[in-house]
Amino acid sequence: MDMDFVDIEDPTDWPEALPHLHQLDAHLRCPICKEYFTTAMMLTSCGHNFCSLCIRRYLTTEKKCPSCRKSVDDSELLPNRLIDSITRSFRSNRWAMDGTQEIYKTKTAKKR
Repeated sequence: MDMDFVDIEDPTDWPEALPHLHQLDAHLRCPICKEYFTTAMMLTSCGHNFCSLCIRRYLTTEKKCPSCRKSVDDSELLPNRLIDSITRSFRSNRWAMDGTQEIYKTKTAKKR
Protein backbone atom coordinates (compact mmCIF):
# COMPACT_ATOMS: atom_id res chain seq x y z
CA MET A 1 0.00 0.00 0.00
CA ASP A 2 1.56 3.31 -1.15
CA MET A 3 0.83 6.04 1.39
CA ASP A 4 3.36 8.67 0.30
CA PHE A 5 0.63 11.20 -0.39
CA VAL A 6 -0.72 11.02 3.17
CA ASP A 7 2.64 11.72 4.78
CA ILE A 8 2.59 14.48 7.32
CA GLU A 9 5.52 16.52 6.12
CA ASP A 10 6.05 18.53 9.26
CA PRO A 11 5.23 17.78 12.90
CA THR A 12 3.18 20.98 13.03
CA ASP A 13 0.80 19.51 10.41
CA TRP A 14 -0.93 17.38 13.05
CA PRO A 15 -4.46 18.52 13.94
CA GLU A 16 -4.69 20.64 17.09
CA ALA A 17 -6.82 17.91 18.67
CA LEU A 18 -3.73 15.62 18.69
CA PRO A 19 -0.98 17.63 20.46
CA HIS A 20 0.75 14.54 21.87
CA LEU A 21 1.16 13.06 18.39
CA HIS A 22 2.67 16.36 17.27
CA GLN A 23 5.30 16.02 20.03
CA LEU A 24 5.98 12.35 19.28
CA ASP A 25 6.31 13.11 15.58
CA ALA A 26 8.87 15.83 16.34
CA HIS A 27 10.91 13.48 18.56
CA LEU A 28 11.13 10.89 15.78
CA ARG A 29 12.76 13.30 13.34
CA CYS A 30 16.45 13.93 12.76
CA PRO A 31 17.52 17.38 13.98
CA ILE A 32 19.74 17.75 10.91
CA CYS A 33 17.47 16.82 7.97
CA LYS A 34 14.11 17.19 9.80
CA GLU A 35 12.91 13.90 8.25
CA TYR A 36 11.98 10.75 10.15
CA PHE A 37 15.07 8.91 11.35
CA THR A 38 16.73 6.65 8.79
CA THR A 39 19.10 4.24 10.53
CA ALA A 40 19.21 6.21 13.77
CA MET A 41 22.60 6.69 15.39
CA MET A 42 23.16 7.93 18.93
CA LEU A 43 26.18 9.89 20.10
CA THR A 44 27.08 8.04 23.30
CA SER A 45 28.70 11.05 24.96
CA CYS A 46 25.52 13.17 24.92
CA GLY A 47 22.69 10.79 23.92
CA HIS A 48 21.45 12.78 20.91
CA ASN A 49 20.15 10.87 17.87
CA PHE A 50 20.52 11.54 14.15
CA CYS A 51 20.17 9.72 10.84
CA SER A 52 23.33 7.75 10.19
CA LEU A 53 24.12 9.52 6.93
CA CYS A 54 23.30 12.97 8.35
CA ILE A 55 25.56 12.70 11.39
CA ARG A 56 28.41 11.05 9.46
CA ARG A 57 28.37 13.85 6.89
CA TYR A 58 28.16 16.47 9.62
CA LEU A 59 31.09 15.02 11.56
CA THR A 60 33.34 15.23 8.48
CA THR A 61 33.21 19.01 8.79
CA GLU A 62 32.66 19.61 12.49
CA LYS A 63 33.46 17.36 15.46
CA LYS A 64 30.65 18.66 17.68
CA CYS A 65 27.14 17.41 18.37
CA PRO A 66 24.78 19.49 16.23
CA SER A 67 22.27 19.62 19.10
CA CYS A 68 24.34 20.44 22.19
CA ARG A 69 27.69 21.40 20.61
CA LYS A 70 29.63 18.96 22.82
CA SER A 71 32.92 17.75 21.28
CA VAL A 72 32.41 14.28 19.77
CA ASP A 73 34.12 11.72 17.57
CA ASP A 74 32.87 9.18 15.00
CA SER A 75 33.82 6.39 17.40
CA GLU A 76 31.02 7.57 19.73
CA LEU A 77 28.29 6.62 17.23
CA LEU A 78 26.08 3.72 18.22
CA PRO A 79 23.09 2.35 16.26
CA ASN A 80 19.82 3.08 18.05
CA ARG A 81 17.63 0.16 17.02
CA LEU A 82 14.90 1.10 19.48
CA ILE A 83 14.42 4.51 17.81
CA ASP A 84 14.40 2.79 14.40
CA SER A 85 11.71 0.37 15.56
CA ILE A 86 9.55 3.07 17.14
CA THR A 87 9.87 5.26 14.04
CA ARG A 88 8.85 2.38 11.74
CA SER A 89 5.84 1.57 13.91
CA PHE A 90 4.77 5.19 14.13
CA ARG A 91 5.10 5.79 10.40
CA SER A 92 3.19 2.64 9.50
CA ASN A 93 0.30 3.50 11.82
CA ARG A 94 0.07 7.29 11.83
CA TRP A 95 -2.25 7.56 8.84
CA ALA A 96 -4.94 5.85 10.92
CA MET A 97 -4.30 8.16 13.90
CA ASP A 98 -4.56 11.53 12.18
CA GLY A 99 -7.77 11.13 10.22
CA THR A 100 -6.04 10.89 6.83
CA GLN A 101 -7.52 7.44 6.26
CA GLU A 102 -10.47 9.25 4.62
CA ILE A 103 -8.06 11.21 2.40
CA TYR A 104 -6.32 7.95 1.53
CA LYS A 105 -9.61 6.24 0.63
CA THR A 106 -10.66 9.22 -1.52
CA LYS A 107 -7.34 9.45 -3.38
CA THR A 108 -7.21 5.67 -3.87
CA ALA A 109 -10.72 5.69 -5.33
CA LYS A 110 -9.75 8.49 -7.76
CA LYS A 111 -6.73 6.49 -9.00
CA ARG A 112 -8.89 3.52 -10.05
